[in-house]
Amino acid sequence: HYMKQLFTPIKRIRLAAITGIAAFASLSQAQAQIVNGGFEQWTPLLTMQDPTGWNSSNLFALFSGDSASVTRSRDAHWGQYAAKLTPRYSSLASDTLPALLIGQFPIASRPAGLRFMYKFKPGTGDSAIVSAELYKGSTDSSENLVGELTWTYGGTNTTYALGQADFEYYASRTPDTLVVTIVVGQEAGSRESS
Repeated sequence: HYMKQLFTPIKRIRLAAITGIAAFASLSQAQAQIVNGGFEQWTPLLTMQDPTGWNSSNLFALFSGDSASVTRSRDAHWGQYAAKLTPRYSSLASDTLPALLIGQFPIASRPAGLRFMYKFKPGTGDSAIVSAELYKGSTDSSENLVGELTWTYGGTNTTYALGQADFEYYASRTPDTLVVTIVVGQEAGSRESS
């Protein structure tokens, strides 16, 4: 599962490359660039790496001594790298856990939606979910939620394909924070997706 993201100021958010989930994305009417939106920079996390400016389920794997669930891949839709998300067995949970990638970014616009390129080969019963939430103020309160979107896919795509979702807005305010969450492998006890 690869995730390659690039956010640029246009009318939609575009995510490009989800292999098992990989994507690059651009943000509609954005005033600011997303830090490491193309997953080209990676930061050491002890024995693993995370995309710079993003948080992942790798931290849990570090504590359990298990394999990284988010890795740097050269199977990129464009650029050098993509983020590959692979559910992994956790010795602490005695189960396969989903791979998770979360980014939180400043924004000063109301994007129409998210467009992205993806590849996905799920394990039995698994799916890939890309969600985005827009907030005005603290992300800790649902009262500050301005809009959100969710894209779910459970099929198989071995070459990059276009995925997209539109924001549903709940308030007329202009958001100041965008939270992007990518999850691969929804079923407990599932096999590793690739």
